[in-house]
Amino acid sequence: MKKTAFLFLVVSVLLSACGPKETWNYLAMGSQLQEYGTTFPQMYAEYIEKDQRVIVQLDYYTGYSPGWILSQMDANKTLRDLIVNAEVITFDWDPGATSAAEYGFLNNTCGGADNQDCLRADYQKAKDDWVAMLDKLIALRGGDTSGMRQILMGSWPMAVHYPDVSQEQMSIMLDYFQEMSLFLMEEADKRGIEYVKVFDGEYFNEKSPPEEWISGVGLTEAGDKVVVDALKKIEFEKSAK
Repeated sequence: MKKTAFLFLVVSVLLSACGPKETWNYLAMGSQLQEYGTTFPQMYAEYIEKDQRVIVQLDYYTGYSPGWILSQMDANKTLRDLIVNAEVITFDWDPGATSAAEYGFLNNTCGGADNQDCLRADYQKAKDDWVAMLDKLIALRGGDTSGMRQILMGSWPMAVHYPDVSQEQMSIMLDYFQEMSLFLMEEADKRGIEYVKVFDGEYFNEKSPPEEWISGVGLTEAGDKVVVDALKKIEFEKSAK
């Protein structure tokens, strides 16, 4: 009888281990640099599958400004359902949201005595749209921010976007961009949203990343791995609490 019970226990454990895995939904939102060939969402999905022993369904809603995503959260039921049902969401602020103002500034058509009116206006709109998007995201998820991961771009792509501007012009644009980065971090902290920097340390604002990490304003496979390693670190820190 004991032998039979033992065999039943072993078979039950094996069946449980080999049974169907739970499915997690992962939504990659924002620009995510997908148009530049980055694969970090797929790489992160593979990590989640191994770490959590689940099957990950990866969906993209990418390449749009926060204002556009905000409007789509009202108009697009498919997007709302993806947000509500996602165990994991990664999202970022698309620097392209202020590119029109930057070109206006460089062409001396920005307005104001200092030629910076359009920069002030567009960055303020970007902040307003971002806050509204965050609050809508959180509301759709019933206040749950635990699976939300914000990706923060450093200022290093600015030199790629604008290679021929003067040092004075670049310094002014960087002031706006870096102030926006601080704003994004502060708003994430207020809401308990975890974030990672692309890339952290001196490569976030002070120096260009190593060439093997970037391709234009996109990321190479090595660069994607740096981002995913940063995302994995959040998980390890949370599991250690």
